[in-house]
Amino acid sequence: KDLNPINGSIQKLFARDTDLVTFCENKVFKILAKKDALFNADGNSSVTSNKAVLGQSVPFSGEYGISKNPESFASQSYRLYFADKARGAVLRLSRDGITNIAEKGMKDWFKDNLYWAEKIVGSYDDRKEQYNMSILTMDDNQSPYAKTLSYVEEKRGWESFKSYIHEDGISHKNTYYTFPSNLYSRSNATDPYGVNYYTSPHNFAEMFQHNIDFRIKRAIKPSATRYDNVATIQIGGGTIKPLIGMNVVGNGVPEDTYITSVSCDMAPCTISLNNLVFLDEDEELEFTMPRNRFYDIPHYSMLKTVFNRDQGSVKRFKTVNYEGSQAKIIPNGGSTYVTNTHDLYDYTGALVNTGIIIEDNYDKLGWFVERLETDMQVGSVREFVNKENKWFDYIRGKDNTGLGNLIDTGEFSLQGLGWGTLIGDEDE
Repeated sequence: KDLNPINGSIQKLFARDTDLVTFCENKVFKILAKKDALFNADGNSSVTSNKAVLGQSVPFSGEYGISKNPESFASQSYRLYFADKARGAVLRLSRDGITNIAEKGMKDWFKDNLYWAEKIVGSYDDRKEQYNMSILTMDDNQSPYAKTLSYVEEKRGWESFKSYIHEDGISHKNTYYTFPSNLYSRSNATDPYGVNYYTSPHNFAEMFQHNIDFRIKRAIKPSATRYDNVATIQIGGGTIKPLIGMNVVGNGVPEDTYITSVSCDMAPCTISLNNLVFLDEDEELEFTMPRNRFYDIPHYSMLKTVFNRDQGSVKRFKTVNYEGSQAKIIPNGGSTYVTNTHDLYDYTGALVNTGIIIEDNYDKLGWFVERLETDMQVGSVREFVNKENKWFDYIRGKDNTGLGNLIDTGEFSLQGLGWGTLIGDEDE
């Protein structure tokens, strides 16, 4: 079957129903299989049977192709996803034709990042119904970097950036598997928070399962044993063994405790933890899967919000609150701080220590505000306080008024009533 060479070379063939979808560098065609199209005088076509294996080639509307990146292709049911690097576009081919989904709020981003792209890997997650794309590209200084992001049909937009770079991915029986990037799993490249993508050598060629979400409960062994200030314990066996990186929850277990090693060759299982634990007899522990952990490497979770309503109005933000899991705790002095106590005076007037305030005196990992700024002011949120399962805190503006003749009278922190620093008589 010959196609016009102006459309470039054929990069990808995909059989859909009884047609053959052909992806060229600059165009996408539908080639009828064992049938042909007869065109009437009014331009309409009729499909007829044909002994030829390949019949008429029908182009899809739109001047898009797959460039030279067939690895960006992914399919789900009747939807086909692919990227056109030469035009800075990410496309979806469905029953309504070709749609540029890069224009769903990410048009400029894709034009900038696809321009220098060396590799564009696409895959589809059937479980979460996401088209995942890893772009291996370079910035303006020709320094290599990579990004993975997800498009969701239900939301008609790009939902999130991901913390892994994959070489390829497949979905099988509602389970999503990926392979670590050959390049980034062996390099010292880091994600935006400085976490290295490098994995141990035995992970280079392994296939990893995503969306593992199960909880298991195990009693400590032996049953009459008490663990006091230790990091290695024994638990009962089961059909599912705990995995490295799983979170550990239970009485006497500090927050942010997880498994660092597991040995379950024979029951009971021996596990090592990153924190010291205090466990009474017959205590039961719960193990949950960690979040944002890919290829055995834990990464950070981050949410970025943009307020852009009523652009001409000066807005005032006073508080930030969220509903979710533990917030980050920063003790006084930036380290473990245990001297902040509830103190009361007894009937003799003596000061009595009633106990340590546990909640906010120890380092805890969790959600925090990294940056808070507008075009007129910069603020900060030190840490959140838990009230009725919601987390709150005030926004505090950063003092940047200047000094002397350089003072900025428009600075919010300068406005309002202040305190006098020098008071004197007129005669002085």
